[in-house]
Amino acid sequence: MGIYKTNGIILKRKDFGEADKLVTIFTDSEGKINVKAKGIRWLLSKNKGHLELFNYSDLMIAEGKEIDTVASAFTLESFKRIKEDLKKTAVAFYLAELCDKLIPFKEKNKKIFDLLLESLRHLDRDEKPKILTRYFELNLLATLGFKPEVNLCVHCRKQLLPIFNFFSSKLGGVCCPSCCQKFDPKSLKISKKALSTLRLLLSYNLETVLRFKIDKETEREVEGISENFLKYVAEKKFKSPRFLQEIENE
Repeated sequence: MGIYKTNGIILKRKDFGEADKLVTIFTDSEGKINVKAKGIRWLLSKNKGHLELFNYSDLMIAEGKEIDTVASAFTLESFKRIKEDLKKTAVAFYLAELCDKLIPFKEKNKKIFDLLLESLRHLDRDEKPKILTRYFELNLLATLGFKPEVNLCVHCRKQLLPIFNFFSSKLGGVCCPSCCQKFDPKSLKISKKALSTLRLLLSYNLETVLRFKIDKETEREVEGISENFLKYVAEKKFKSPRFLQEIENE
């Protein structure tokens, strides 16, 4: 049994025994891992503050027969402003839940790790959380191999109409009215502005995307399309969106 060093973002924590916790961590070098944090629920635990939700921490992990154990932890970034704001916390919960439910254990993916870390940094600075969330959803799916087609009709491969088209989660992207009627009548109508926004979200880095001004109506349309596509591809139910919606409605 050995010890390995990695940096990771705390996705989830669960009580284990009288004083321990099981901690799900998305690391830059080992992928998503489950580890045991011994004695972390004790008031004077040296690792207690370094394994808080959403923390980006430097970790020493001791290998075990059944489960690895945190030997030491040191906070690199705590994202304090996220934790002090309920709406930001709700968004962070959602991003963490997506990673927890969609990324297999021990599957290394530095691109998604960097996406999550960058998203938390921008969220901590209070930069357009709704568009940030859409960016994260779509680029997470794209990196996992489910990038939606937004440049040509996903079925016939012809140029899209200049005014309006449809988004089909079933077909995997934007389709022309003709293909929509034939192959997915339940597809969602997509405006020119929303289509341009999808292209923006999938073509530029997050820092660049956040500089653009997107009107509220287009923002809501893209939200519906992105969430519908995510739900179809993932085939999973997520708890965080309901919590996020409740917070936004207060």
